[in-house]
Amino acid sequence: MTQFHALAYQYLNLPDLPNLRKDSLGPEERAFADLLERLGFDIFSALEMGGSKRSKYSYPDLYRFDPSAEIQTQLRAEFDEFVKDFRLDKIYVVYVAQLSPHLGFTAALTMQLSSGTLKSGEALRSYLKPEGASRSRFHAEMDNLLAAKWWHKKLMALPLIVFSDDEEPVVNPGIEAQVPTAKRMVSFERGFPYISYIIHATMEEALPSESHHNDLALLMASPFFIESNVFQKTRKYRGDVLEAMKALSRNDVGLAATTYQDAWTDFEPVQSLLPATRTALERITQKYPLPSFFAFIADDNRCLIDYFAEPAMQIADQVGRNLQTHTNQVLQRQYVKLTACIVGATVLAAVLAALLPSVLQTNLSPIALISGHQTEEQTLHALHALDVTSSPRAQGRFPGIVTLHFFPGTAALGVDLPIPEFGDWTKPFVVIVLRDNVPVVAGATQLVNQMAGLRVHFTRETFSVGKGFALQFNQSPNTVTVPMRIVFEESGK
Repeated sequence: MTQFHALAYQYLNLPDLPNLRKDSLGPEERAFADLLERLGFDIFSALEMGGSKRSKYSYPDLYRFDPSAEIQTQLRAEFDEFVKDFRLDKIYVVYVAQLSPHLGFTAALTMQLSSGTLKSGEALRSYLKPEGASRSRFHAEMDNLLAAKWWHKKLMALPLIVFSDDEEPVVNPGIEAQVPTAKRMVSFERGFPYISYIIHATMEEALPSESHHNDLALLMASPFFIESNVFQKTRKYRGDVLEAMKALSRNDVGLAATTYQDAWTDFEPVQSLLPATRTALERITQKYPLPSFFAFIADDNRCLIDYFAEPAMQIADQVGRNLQTHTNQVLQRQYVKLTACIVGATVLAAVLAALLPSVLQTNLSPIALISGHQTEEQTLHALHALDVTSSPRAQGRFPGIVTLHFFPGTAALGVDLPIPEFGDWTKPFVVIVLRDNVPVVAGATQLVNQMAGLRVHFTRETFSVGKGFALQFNQSPNTVTVPMRIVFEESGK
């Protein structure tokens, strides 16, 4: 007779806003916060305390809260009213003390279950199998429990990982993986489409400590976050950019530029999160290298970014580049027509002002190079910087230097830099961060448009150790290196 145990998760992902309070949340988030308060846990107090310590951005400290025995007893009784074949052993909360939007959660309500009446793989599979167009019996029961008793909202997703003391496959053939306490290899099933994963080991073998429970909660949050947040916003961005292309095909340059600018402003925070999300997953694989089952789950999450979010963003970026090309063509045609008029210069200035007001206001001049070296008279400056909250922080002008300001809670910055004079804006640049003349980060930049410049992304952790940083622009056969000044602010501005 097989014994099953399981962990099921519901996630609260709070917005990364200053002075966050419950009354500023939407109704669903407030209901979740109310449930946490019923458990005896105040997420806002935890965040306030966490804000006073130095943050660990990509892989923050994870904490656990266990409700009292009395509350656990009440929750078990409510669980038993609705869920028939699983039993609730305990509930606990895994949370971060600093808002970490790249993880996709602030608090994870974690339900530790045992199999109850389920005594075979066939019985478990039947209980978790979707019924036609409907959800599985287990998901339907959980829907009713959450809506009636806990937070008055049906679940959107229910990540579920099962631990089995039997080696018999439940959903799919397994692969060999390692658990922290077992010297032997165990079978590890990807349970799609019924559930997330099945590990053929006891929960005590797979998760021997609180730290293991916390890391698993982090990993199980990523798929829904990537699919619901990253992909959905990427798809919206692509649709908005296509609308800009349609406006441009009608020669409505002003509408095209406004639509594209609004689309990028909405999408940029999502793209800024991805480097930190990748780093968090990399930290997991460093902590639990293959063949650990933790590493397999982290790799699955990375695949969602590589094969799911990244292609969608590349398509959107291609549309953006097409928009830039068409914009230049339209402007050239308009220029030819307008210069034939007496007031041509005035009208042309008005068209350009409507297209790129933010660029004109910066009085931007690109880097001037002589024999591959920057002249003393030229200035390299950032148009603007966006942190992960999408709050613009204007950067000052510094002769021949790039200055990055990291504020508390800022995990990543997206900075627009002018195009070097030697550069061909139709071809990719490679921008390398140097530390003491040694490369530490390299990657191709994205060109936002011909006038705005190069979009370069930086994560805080790149500069957390060492000094003597510089930024090297490369587009064969030319190279230019510019010093960097890194400022870590201790208090918000």
